[in-house]
Amino acid sequence: MSSLRAVAVDPRADAIQRIATLVGNHVRAIVQAIDPLVLPLFLELGSILFFAGAFPTRHTVAQPLQPAIETNAQPLQNSARVFTKEEARQDLKRLREAGSGRYLAARWGRDPATVSRWLAEWAEDGTIARERQGKSKRALTVIGS
Repeated sequence: MSSLRAVAVDPRADAIQRIATLVGNHVRAIVQAIDPLVLPLFLELGSILFFAGAFPTRHTVAQPLQPAIETNAQPLQNSARVFTKEEARQDLKRLREAGSGRYLAARWGRDPATVSRWLAEWAEDGTIARERQGKSKRALTVIGS
């Protein structure tokens, strides 16, 4: 007759019911009501946690613009002096090579558009040769003295 013993349909609920006899009679109904929500909630929170670990966000700090070519001269920081076109040409000859137009604009205290216009003029008359690097014409080499 022991083989004809009743087998539990939901062993988890039965185990909790045995514990519930110590606490109260309504625990089985509460567990059956909450049980369908617990597993999906656990899986959802777990997947959010694992995705957060797999795809971390990177916080980068903007680096100041550096010249493409190392030179011995630095941009004139907070300088009240603004170079004229001829002074800029002489300074460029002393540098022999320089980085980007923005670097020169900061060095000469001029607007980048003005510096770009000057460089285009000097490239046309053969004073300098401009080489393209990527999207911009960054490297400058003085041809004449």
